[in-house]
Amino acid sequence: VVKLILDVYKDFDIQDFEFRLSLRDPEDKVKYYPDDEMWNNAENKLREVLDNIGIEYTEDIGEAAFYGPKLDVQVNPAVGNSYTLSTCQLDFCLPQKFELSYIDEHGQKKTPVVLHRAILGSIDRFIAYILEETKGALPTWIAPVQIKILPISDKHKEYSEKLKEQFDKLNLRVELDERELMKHDGGGMLLSAWDLCHAIEKFIGKNFR
Repeated sequence: VVKLILDVYKDFDIQDFEFRLSLRDPEDKVKYYPDDEMWNNAENKLREVLDNIGIEYTEDIGEAAFYGPKLDVQVNPAVGNSYTLSTCQLDFCLPQKFELSYIDEHGQKKTPVVLHRAILGSIDRFIAYILEETKGALPTWIAPVQIKILPISDKHKEYSEKLKEQFDKLNLRVELDERELMKHDGGGMLLSAWDLCHAIEKFIGKNFR
């Protein structure tokens, strides 16, 4: 699970984050499931796994789920305090309450351990985070528009349409903007565009002439 989280963060170029081992507050008998043996076992197992993996983490008492400890990934957004984006929660409690079981390789009946994981957290929070961090300039592979073709004048439209067809065949998300840019501040409007690629005549050269 940790490897998956790190791989996903690499894909989205998320770099400012830290791991947190969220533990129960043993003094709080209301918030957490009342089974000291279960809690001690779960917390020690998760701590042991993290130590074996070799990742750096901090411990935070009172941040566990009601049923078990969890590994949270705290991100530091451009604005505001850090918050949890990804989580992996170790659950010894619910399998017991629901009387879940399986037969192991020795024919013995065992109670499973449940892992609750959310690699991207809640989708709405993740989208808000990635939009804020990238200021809308999303990585090319998830950008709604990957390429925008902007012919400077009417004489370039035919070639622009052919170029769009070629990009479409490559399954790229491409748009053809047929506005006459030279009538709008000589193309100065491009400075405020979020599209990641602009195919413009002066950059492509002789193919448009």
